[in-house]
Formats: sequence, C-alpha cells, structure tokens
Amino acid sequence: MPAVPSRHAAKPHDCDSLWNCYLLPYPNPADYHRWAQVWPPLAASLLTAAEATGAVLATVGNLYPYGPVDGAMHEGLPDAATFTNGRIRAAMWADALAAHRSGRVRAVEVRASDYAGPGVYSHLSVGATSLLGGRTARVIGSADQPHTWTDTRDTARLLVAAAADASAHGRTWIVPSSPPRTQREALTDLATAAGVPMVRLAPVGRRTLRVLGLVNGPLGVMADTCYQFDRPFVVDDRAARALRSRADRPGPPRSATPSTAYDARSPRPAPRRCRDEHRHRGPDLGRGHRHDRRAAVDRRLARPLRGESLLGYLILGTQFGWPDVLDQPGTTALDAFVEAETAARIGFTVFTASSLVLIPAALGVQQALAPVGPAGRTFAAFGVLAAFAQVLGWIRWPLAVPTLADSWRAAEGDEVARASVAASYDVLNAYGGGALGEHLGWLLQAVWAVGLAVVVLRAEVVPGWFARVGAVATVAWAVTVPVATSARLDALELWGLTAYSVWYVWLLVLGVLLMRRDRRS
Repeated sequence: MPAVPSRHAAKPHDCDSLWNCYLLPYPNPADYHRWAQVWPPLAASLLTAAEATGAVLATVGNLYPYGPVDGAMHEGLPDAATFTNGRIRAAMWADALAAHRSGRVRAVEVRASDYAGPGVYSHLSVGATSLLGGRTARVIGSADQPHTWTDTRDTARLLVAAAADASAHGRTWIVPSSPPRTQREALTDLATAAGVPMVRLAPVGRRTLRVLGLVNGPLGVMADTCYQFDRPFVVDDRAARALRSRADRPGPPRSATPSTAYDARSPRPAPRRCRDEHRHRGPDLGRGHRHDRRAAVDRRLARPLRGESLLGYLILGTQFGWPDVLDQPGTTALDAFVEAETAARIGFTVFTASSLVLIPAALGVQQALAPVGPAGRTFAAFGVLAAFAQVLGWIRWPLAVPTLADSWRAAEGDEVARASVAASYDVLNAYGGGALGEHLGWLLQAVWAVGLAVVVLRAEVVPGWFARVGAVATVAWAVTVPVATSARLDALELWGLTAYSVWYVWLLVLGVLLMRRDRRS
C-alpha cells in the first residue's frame, strides 16, 4: 500500500504493510535541500496511518544517520549524524522506534547505501551517463576510496522480508550489498560492461559544492555528504544476509554496476521535477572539480553576488570546477584547464575586470570623504593596492596558464617534460595565486574595508545605523572567513561569505548616499 497522508488513512486492517519508499531510488534533487520541510510531516502522517491501520511501517532509509564513522557501518552503531539531513533521517527512525516500543505500531527500517541498478538516478548513474557519452565524469570527493553500492532490487527484497518477519521489527537492517568498489573501479566496470573506453574522472570537492550551493541549494546540502567519498564508506551487512536467508530469499546481492551501465543507454524517464533539475540546474554537479585551501581566503571571497563576479563565478563554477580545481597539483589542474580553456579564460578575465572595479570605487569614496582628512586617502591607497594584487593573481589564468597548457598538450607521452610543466604551474599558482591574489590581496582589501568603516563612523556623513551595519559586516568577513577556512569550518565560512556579500551591497549603497550628499551640497 502506498504511503498516504493521515487524512486519507485507510480503515483498520485494510493492509498488512505500509511501505515508505518515498524518494526511492534517489532523493529528488529539487527537494534535497528541503528535507526539513518535506520529511517531518510525511513521517508523522505515515506513523498515523500505520497506527490507524495496524499495518507494519516498513521504511527504506539510508546510511546518513550514522554520520562519519571509522570502519564498516553496522546496525549496532548509534545514530550520531550532526548534519541536517542525517539528523532528519535519524529523528524519523527515533520517532518510529518510540511508537513501536510503546505498542502503537510495528516498525522496521532497512538502510541502503548509494544506489545502483536499472532505472536509478544517483551519483553513479550520473557518472555512467557522462561515461557513455564520452564526456569527463564528475565524481564527488576522491575517486579512489572504497564505497558500498546497493542495488535497489536487493533493497526491495530485504524490505519485504523484514516487513513479513515479526522478529525483525523494532530495529534497523543494513541492506546486503556488493563488495565495495571505488568510484573509479565502479565506472571502469561500467565502461567494460558497456564496451566503451574509460573517460577522465574529475573530482568535485566539498568547497566547490558549498559555493555552488549559493545559487543551487541541493548542491550546497550535498556538501554535507562528502565524507562518504573522502574516506572508506563500507558496510557490514551480515545480519541482514542472515535475515534474508531465514525468509527463504538466499543468494548473494546483485552486482549493481554492470546493470547500471546497460540501463544508462536508455534510462527510465525520471520524475518531471528531476528532469527539469537536470536540464536547468545540472545534477552533474555543474561540471565542477576542486578547490584551493590557499585560495579559500580571497577566491572564496570572489564576490559571488556582484554582477561581474557572479558571471565569472557561474562560468568557472559550472565549466572549470572553480574554486576546488585550484587545490589540485599541476598534473590535474592543467588537464582541467585544457578541457575548459575557453570558459576558463573568459571567467578569469571577468574576475580580473571585477577586481579592477575596486580602483575607481576606492578613489571615488575617498574623494567623497575628502573633508574627513588624510585618513581617507591613506585607506584608499590600500584599496587600490588590493585591486592590483588581486589582478596580478587573476591575470595569470588568461595570460600565463594557456602557455603552460600548450606545453602540457605538446608533451603528451613524455612524463619528464610533463613533470617539468606541472612543476612550473605549481610555482606560478603558489606565487600568483596564493601569495599575491589570496593573501596579499585579501589583507590589503581587509585593511581598506576596516579603515573605511572607521572613517565613515567618525565622519557622520551617513545615518549612524547604516555606518554601524557596515562596520559589523566588515569585521565579520575580515575575521570570520580566514579563521573558518583555516579550521575547515564550512558553515562558519559560509556565514563569513554572507557577511562579505552584505558588506559589498553596503559599499554600493554608501557610494549612492555619498553622491546624493554631494549633489545636495
């Protein structure tokens, strides 16, 4: 019987089992960042329906509730997830288990890993689609960490067995799955099964997903699950294998990946919202790659909400994998640049122009605040120097890196020559990007911003509340982002980026207020 809201609950004893398979086989990308709104009322209605009908509430869950663990996941582990969607799934089971223990319902949950198999939309099927099309396949995190993949048919077999066995109720079961395979191995299996050549894999990092999440909510939430691909993500499914044997459904789990390869040739139609998400938002993770910890200060501050920088961000984030690509060595980054050279040149040229805009901004504000005294001129100088430092960081991409990319292409097959080119890229990236663009450029801009906030507060040229908003936003982004980046506190870093966006809007409004003030005077 399908899950139904409580107001449509069936009469008692109309069914034996109520199966909660919502969003099976894979979470609808359009709803992935709205689980807090979607799941709690649905879970509550399912509990109500199960209690009213006397049916067994059998739920298809996932491994989110466990959170990051060391070693294989098993049913004896606590539900200790700290990220939002993991806590939501854990709370759903906690509520069902409480109702079961109180005698209100009979409940059981089967937990599957990432899905594979016919008709599945998942990380693996997205990579399979790219592979069969001869395109670079985007993978989350590392391509070389062992990962458990679950066939949806094995999930169904265990769900039926657990619902029918009274001794299986009141607990969770991990779905029997094939032996772990890395993403690279799984996609290689797909290529072999489909008779197509293997393609290059492009990793997508947590920070790229966070940045993409600024304009695509589901991708930002997906960053919470990167731990599943940055370390071994495997299961101990012996308990469920024994349960399935008792239910007269013996046999090893299905091999998920080859069937996915063949199915990807003519995939089943996805729900309409999934198709729309694929077409308009790009569930292949925006053709993204990787990020630079060095770049996490100023490049993560790369003005995602400014007109020019938003354009540059969209180009680079969707075509070149910025900013995570900057954390990769030359051997990987040059391959990515060769693949998306035109888009990278355009995107970084736009970023260069957006940094140059800081020069007239700094000079214009200084001129408007000229009566304040020499302090305005001093801080304006820091703003101009910050712009130049950032430009020197950005400009290497449209001017210097293409030359290295040409040498990289020409040296194909010559490992010694390629190693030399990659080393040159690494040095250029460390100096032009890490030293000039990120560290020096960010430091100078922070000094200018803090100084400007102090001058505006003392000058009393704008309303006091407006000046205080600018001061708070300035301190927030100037302090929070570098601290959060160093400590890898993604949520705090995003808060700092939001503060930077507020500060930039404040700067634009300040310019308008100062111009209106000059006209009136």
